[in-house]
Formats: sequence, C-alpha cells, structure tokens
Amino acid sequence: MDVIVDTNIYLDYLFKRRNWKFAKKFFIDTISCKHKILLPKTIVDELDSQNATNDIELQILLNLRKKKKVFFIANEKTIVSNAKKLSIQRQLPFVDCLIALIAKEKQCIILSRDKHIYLNLADLADCFKPEDLV
Repeated sequence: MDVIVDTNIYLDYLFKRRNWKFAKKFFIDTISCKHKILLPKTIVDELDSQNATNDIELQILLNLRKKKKVFFIANEKTIVSNAKKLSIQRQLPFVDCLIALIAKEKQCIILSRDKHIYLNLADLADCFKPEDLV
C-alpha cells in the first residue's frame, strides 16, 4: 500500500510524543515490506523547518531507503496551483491541501492526525491514523 506520511506522524515518532508507539509500529511494518512511503517535498520542507530532518535521516529514512520503501516526490506546478485554489476555497492550510491533492494524484492514502486532512479533505484521499493501519 502506498502511503503519504504527514509531518505530525514523523514528529510523534522522533520526539516520542503521546502516540509515538503507533508511529513506530507503522514504520517497523513499512520496513518489513507492508507499505511504501511517498514523501512529498513539502513534508521534507516542514520537517526541515522543525529541525527534524537530520533525526529523521538517521532514525527512519535510512532504514526505509535501504529497503527501497521511501520515494521522494517533487511538487508539481499544477498540483501546487490547484492546492492554492483549494486552500482559499475551503479556508484550509495550503500544505494540507497540497498533501491531499498529491495523494489523490498518486492514488495513495494519507497517514495523519491533522484534523484538517482527516475531516475536511477526506473527499480527496483516504486518511488514517497509525493505529488504524497497525
């Protein structure tokens, strides 16, 4: 199953936030060939802004890359443009709209705890919490 993992799930795992065990289990399942992660540039940028990129490289992406389980996705101009319009129309954060449109385009699901995605963008892509998949 192809999955876009939202920033909040990486941060749950890295900083051992409240639900980090579910995120950890998801990543372990992914390494053992259960899932394939699509990683949009926008999420890498968000992680970088949270000073989490180095930690993620060491703790998660290194193992996922070795197993060929993570694939980076560039932000396509058309999707970015449509995400801007959708953000204005629905009065939602641009990044959340972008992630949902990428998931729709790539026909994959989203793993997130973000209510904007979970509640307001479910018509574009299926969204689950880690505990729903592990």
